[in-house]
Amino acid sequence: HFLMAFQIVDVCMAHRGWHAQSFKNAFCTKTSVSRICKYMYELTCDQVTTIYAMALQPTKRGAWCRDDRKRSYKPGDVSLMLFRLGKDREIEAVVSGNFFCGDIMARRSIQAKLDKTGVSYLLVLFCLGTGPVAHGGETRGQAPFKVRLFSSSPLRVRQLEADHSTQLAS
Repeated sequence: HFLMAFQIVDVCMAHRGWHAQSFKNAFCTKTSVSRICKYMYELTCDQVTTIYAMALQPTKRGAWCRDDRKRSYKPGDVSLMLFRLGKDREIEAVVSGNFFCGDIMARRSIQAKLDKTGVSYLLVLFCLGTGPVAHGGETRGQAPFKVRLFSSSPLRVRQLEADHSTQLAS
């Protein structure tokens, strides 16, 4: 049953003894000016930590919305950026990230080393293109996806709604 739920399995990211957390997220609306997905994640750690951050979308089958999406489904365009925040809560540095496009596949991931303890990092997910597109070009407002964090040591994660965190989002 495990393989029926996944399109791709990255075994190279499965390290014994690591810590995993999953969170719900959603694509931004077509009219969003910031293009930031529904949630951002503030991360803190007590020791130097290696992290994998992944955006996991439903597979090509697209059955999360309607049966006709099984015939034709294009994953949404989602990109991940990880920033280190300064004491003033402004972005101090880009730690990791990449801009992807929805044509590649339904999974995006980045790897980073959180090398400063006692500071906050901000994981931001962007949709610079479109969200998932179904048969006939139909889209769904704020289509869902999951964010998976996998880290070498425990993380404290605070989920922030992008619309209500304008200082961090700007």
